[in-house]
Amino acid sequence: MQMQENRGRLLPVSDGYVLCPKCLKHGLRNKIQEITPDMSAIRLRLFCRQCKARYIVNIAEGQCREDQS
Repeated sequence: MQMQENRGRLLPVSDGYVLCPKCLKHGLRNKIQEITPDMSAIRLRLFCRQCKARYIVNIAEGQCREDQS
């Protein structure tokens, strides 16, 4: 039996911060959450104060992916 990994889109990370993808489309670089290379989180809720967007993400090894479950 094979297990399929359910991965969402990769959110942009710059200088150790997760950037809001919605604001980034409009040329803004709003920082949502600071992450470190050794940080890990499952179903972490992030909120952008600028555009009021909400994201549920999984963080592992310095990468941040939107949760699709």
